[in-house]
Amino acid sequence: GLAQAFPRVPGEIVKIQGENVIANIGKDDGIREGMYLYVVHEEPPVVDETTGEVLIEEDYTPVGRARITQVSERASKAEAVEREEGTSLEAGMPAVTM
Repeated sequence: GLAQAFPRVPGEIVKIQGENVIANIGKDDGIREGMYLYVVHEEPPVVDETTGEVLIEEDYTPVGRARITQVSERASKAEAVEREEGTSLEAGMPAVTM
């Protein structure tokens, strides 16, 4: 089915190489060349230090998309194809296949 052909796999950008990003997901996760990564900036939740209560849930802001060009067992290389104005791709950013 569609979910098997295009699995939504969460990963993380581990390195930036010019206009390319390296993500920590690969063939072992069902990743194939030509798939796209959706990269987001994760704003951590706001937690009340006294009570431990989460006051504001974590928030995700779109940063850009990258097309996967190379895949190994545990990593993939993707070329940035779209970036939101005023943002930059950085190591540590969450990425999910789309």
